[in-house]
Amino acid sequence: MSCNPSIGGIGKGTLVREIDAMGGLIGKLADMSGIHFKNLNESKGAAVWGPRAQIDRELYKLNMQKEIQATPLLQVYEGSVEDLLVSDDICKGVKLIDDSTICASSVVLTTGTFLGGQCFIGSESMSAGRFMRHNSKDIKLEPASNALAIKLRENFPVGRMRTGTPPRLNKSTIDYSGLEA
Repeated sequence: MSCNPSIGGIGKGTLVREIDAMGGLIGKLADMSGIHFKNLNESKGAAVWGPRAQIDRELYKLNMQKEIQATPLLQVYEGSVEDLLVSDDICKGVKLIDDSTICASSVVLTTGTFLGGQCFIGSESMSAGRFMRHNSKDIKLEPASNALAIKLRENFPVGRMRTGTPPRLNKSTIDYSGLEA
């Protein structure tokens, strides 16, 4: 799950329903882990309606782990991919950052926001896959997947799409006395 604990909406909601139709878990787990459900744009036409759920991140993670562990014939390897193992223009597996390799007949990259990820806070930016604040002072930056990003840029034309996440403001830091209601 991304740093935004919502699933659905106009664009992502269509993708979630397509994955759900193919037996994927994201829609099922959103139903199991949701804390608030809303249909966006109800006052407009059906073409722009978008069901969206706010998700309990910890419950979603717990439910996802249960589903993954209960999936027969699935082996789970956890690690950061550093490079693709390519031979005769065919990807035969991946090399992990700890120098171990996983061979496969096919490889699917789902890079998400971690591939060469950057977090922006005001005018500052830093390399990170996800920014998390555990309390008002404790900040955790999860590492970006920079090694794989470099390897991909060396071999393929790549571009970036920004998520457009708006800046978040802490209301206790704003002086409202000079503003109109």
